[in-house]
Amino acid sequence: MKTRSTHCCSKKQRPAGAVLALASLWLSACDLQVRGKSIAFTPASADTIVLHLDKRLGGLPALATPIQVADELQYQHKFPAAETVLNEWLSAHPTDASALLQRSQLRVALGNPRAALADCMRAAPRLSALAASACQAQALAALGDREQARQIVERVLAQATGSNAEISWASGIAAELAEKSGDLVGAEARLQRALDTAGGAHYPRVAYAEFLLRRQRYHDAWRLLEGAEDSSSVIRLRRLALEKM
Repeated sequence: MKTRSTHCCSKKQRPAGAVLALASLWLSACDLQVRGKSIAFTPASADTIVLHLDKRLGGLPALATPIQVADELQYQHKFPAAETVLNEWLSAHPTDASALLQRSQLRVALGNPRAALADCMRAAPRLSALAASACQAQALAALGDREQARQIVERVLAQATGSNAEISWASGIAAELAEKSGDLVGAEARLQRALDTAGGAHYPRVAYAEFLLRRQRYHDAWRLLEGAEDSSSVIRLRRLALEKM
């Protein structure tokens, strides 16, 4: 798997007027080559850096944060390259909770759940209780402690505190754990909550459709996807549902 070259900025290039993002952390600037274009890291607002749960069509903006760049690489399944971006960022900004949160998810995908759990623990003091617990639950589940992971995320979801993006993400984790435990009713309820709080993110709809297809509920999957914005995942799942109807 090929990685893109990165070009880190010096401290003298830190932008003036950096804005406060998730976890009250400051972001500086850096460049990365993605899809053959130079992408400049720029300070993100609290709205754009909370949780990158979804990848929209159209590619990255002209200016992007390290989180957005890593998210783009993750979307392309270039997990080692995405981790490299975050490693370089975190070497200079070791307490950036949003970057630690993103890297923990990458490390789960890369089969390194112990390192993922370590990132969750480092980020926890600067995250909401919901985000910190969901991160921990995801890593624990990957380590094989699925029941404890489910208890953690279900307990914090019951408090219903956190942003909609965090609730949607945590609900998706809870749904996966419930399904793997054989609780299909609970899994579907969590998937519905993930969808209801998803905002513009399309991944919860895709995850719900995949659940329905696994249950051979092809008409329900089709109806769920019928009005969804086109993406490669949505088109693929629509085709699968149509073939089975």
